[in-house]
Amino acid sequence: MLYVHFIPHSHDDMGWKKTVDQYFYGSHNTENQAGVQYIYDGVIAELVIDPSKRFSFCETGFLWRWWTSRSPQRQDQFRKLIQNGQLEIIGGGWTQSDEAAAHYVDFIDQMTLGLRTLSDNFGECGKPQASWQIDPFGHSREIASLFSQMGFTSTTFARQHYLEKIARQNNKSMEMIWNASDDLKTSLFTGALYNHYVAPDGFCFDIRCATVDPFIDNPNMPGNNVDQKIDAFLKKVYEQKKITRTNHMMMLMGDDFNYMQASMWFTNLDKLIQYTNARKVNVTVFYSTPACYYKAIQDAALQQKITWPTKDDDFFPYASNVHAYWAGYFASRPAFKGMIRVASGLLQLSKSLMVMGNLAGDNLNALQIAKMASALVQHHDAVTGTSKQDVTYDYQQRLHKGMSQAQTLISNYLGRVQSGPNATNPGSVPVSLCYLANETVCEAIVNVASFQITVFNTRAQWANETIRIPYYSSRANVKGPNGIAVTKDLLRSFNITTMSSSNYALYELHIAVQIPPLGFTTYTIDNSTSSPETEPEKPVTSVDATSVVMENQYFKLIFDENYVLTQYFDKVANKMHSLTQQFFYYIGMDCRGSRDNNTLQASGAYAFRPNGPEVPIGKPTAHAFVNGTLVQEMRQQYGDWIYQTIRLRSDANYVEFDWVIGPVPTGAQVSKEVITRYISDVANNDIFYTDSTGRQMMKRRRNFAATYQYSNDEPVAGNYYPLTNRIYINDATTQMTVLTDRAESGTARNSTIEILLHRRLFYDDNFGVDEVLNEPGKDGKGLVVRGSHYLVLGDVKKAASTHRPLAVKVFHKPVVAFTKSGTNMQKLGQARN
Repeated sequence: MLYVHFIPHSHDDMGWKKTVDQYFYGSHNTENQAGVQYIYDGVIAELVIDPSKRFSFCETGFLWRWWTSRSPQRQDQFRKLIQNGQLEIIGGGWTQSDEAAAHYVDFIDQMTLGLRTLSDNFGECGKPQASWQIDPFGHSREIASLFSQMGFTSTTFARQHYLEKIARQNNKSMEMIWNASDDLKTSLFTGALYNHYVAPDGFCFDIRCATVDPFIDNPNMPGNNVDQKIDAFLKKVYEQKKITRTNHMMMLMGDDFNYMQASMWFTNLDKLIQYTNARKVNVTVFYSTPACYYKAIQDAALQQKITWPTKDDDFFPYASNVHAYWAGYFASRPAFKGMIRVASGLLQLSKSLMVMGNLAGDNLNALQIAKMASALVQHHDAVTGTSKQDVTYDYQQRLHKGMSQAQTLISNYLGRVQSGPNATNPGSVPVSLCYLANETVCEAIVNVASFQITVFNTRAQWANETIRIPYYSSRANVKGPNGIAVTKDLLRSFNITTMSSSNYALYELHIAVQIPPLGFTTYTIDNSTSSPETEPEKPVTSVDATSVVMENQYFKLIFDENYVLTQYFDKVANKMHSLTQQFFYYIGMDCRGSRDNNTLQASGAYAFRPNGPEVPIGKPTAHAFVNGTLVQEMRQQYGDWIYQTIRLRSDANYVEFDWVIGPVPTGAQVSKEVITRYISDVANNDIFYTDSTGRQMMKRRRNFAATYQYSNDEPVAGNYYPLTNRIYINDATTQMTVLTDRAESGTARNSTIEILLHRRLFYDDNFGVDEVLNEPGKDGKGLVVRGSHYLVLGDVKKAASTHRPLAVKVFHKPVVAFTKSGTNMQKLGQARN
């Protein structure tokens, strides 16, 4: 007997072509016909009537919206359907998270929020067993490991490289055991879907379907189609049976935002089940859920002594056809990706302050808002940069609101510290967070003669480092909580014309800070005339480049006559390396693509498809060298749209490359994809390593696939992988690692690491968003984005002990809060430990 498990479901994006609330309430249907609240209402009504029916819901963020807007009676109906097994919660996260651009900490946070919501409302019955990642555009080994550690027994997805899917269908390995961690030995049973996540052709019974062919089963009607529909269905069943190992198969019955008229679906599915089973052809069809299906095939495999294939690598990059490698979204909307990482840092701080300050009351609501905002943007059309521009604005507004709540929590925490733990009404200390510090703007301290900064450390180790803040005076006196002067550098700001504004700070203040684990330190900064004047370090533009050497205790950086980095001397190993960095851009394939004509595939928000070789940006057109006590900087300008600071801190065992790119020129509306390359003497033989969701490292080899025959149809994009936080190359003696401050896209070849930084595209890649990736920026002229890379070069045996803690340091950057002078510094200083 062949058992066919029908899985009624609806894939509900928490933002994409419409905002999350527009999707929930069903507004703006000219953009996309969808109203998630009606899906819940309709499905529940159908399941209450018929106990044989089943349905699976995923995104907890939508469930929470429905739950909090319905009566206790409707809530009780929902709860009973979960208890009797008719409703199954799958996935369980606040949203169906991306697996390439989401950092593992953010993934855990959004899963925690979703699972806690389910537990609070449904108890043990609401605990999902089946992970459900049907729409993300590639799949991470680390995410599989985390699901396993969370207690999930299976995961299901739809997207894998088209060649891998062919290979797996041929050898019946669409279902497998995914070995997800070499260290932890975690594994997860994994199912790749046969027919994407949609119903078989001809069996979609939804108002959104392009064509609906319902059952006409009245024997007196001339249009009676029962026999032909059952014949067609059985043909689909037998086709799918060819790729399965057991006598069970799963058929998903649904699609995006299906079941708004649930009766339409269930009426026809009832008939499909009834008439198929009546044929008595050893095929039994019934309503099921993912957890029931996976239990059934595991039991069948045990009884029939069936073994499962295994997988040890991951599912990146995903390619849907010969020219459509979905490696562009790894880097799409880079400023938004950076904002997500900043918001995550504030959320981590907020959670620790809630505990250490024993904050309650309104603070719990503030923290919940911050959690929901950060969780939402982990969605596979948010952090990926694949939503429409207006939807991205909505994500950003929600994220900013969450960041503002974090600011409130910081204020309340400092009020608690200042008032003492026994105070009944501790109040708060007004603080400001300079959200535009990356643009050298901090409005909170414009025209302010004296202020304080409280620097928080979210790491569990001491933070001894140098922070950088915008500054508006040529005088600076910095004192720690004990009143002793602190080492600093006052530098003139890099005049980046593309980021200029009325509040652009003329100076940058670099301060050596020491912050205890999970603690804070407060510093007083005085720029009044009574303070000793500090002459700012002025950038030198006429220096003989051949004499420019930046060095600290670890290494020297040597520049050529064009002010380009050429050599790196490792003082510890007493070894000279060649090292240079260069900017290029690829011209993106510009054509009006069609899913039916692969040769017309454009480069877009999802897909990365260069049209020809890289184009060099050239050498710096202007430069300046700054030599301070704490930092040394080589400032480079490339034309009028790329700026870079190569920064060496006095105590750092890494080099920072602080880049500003944009607006990318629009000449003739040619799509441009801007990359940076780090070129060394490391002989890595086309082997490189990228992180998996910011945690474990994955070995990569150019032009190679472990589970299928590699095709070199897209030689650039086919070798690109997601970089959540780092990439490295090495040989027998040396390793070069580059860490990123946000999710990016990258690859490597012999001696070279290449990273995609910014994209400005003029054609849609035809994967559903129906909008070109041409971000307008603040002034409508195009997006300007600023980011940083951190390069480590040295002994391969010591590399891990450097880049691993550095990755934590980059993710958990110190948070700087600004307050006006007058706070009780002694009390805050004593309380910080």
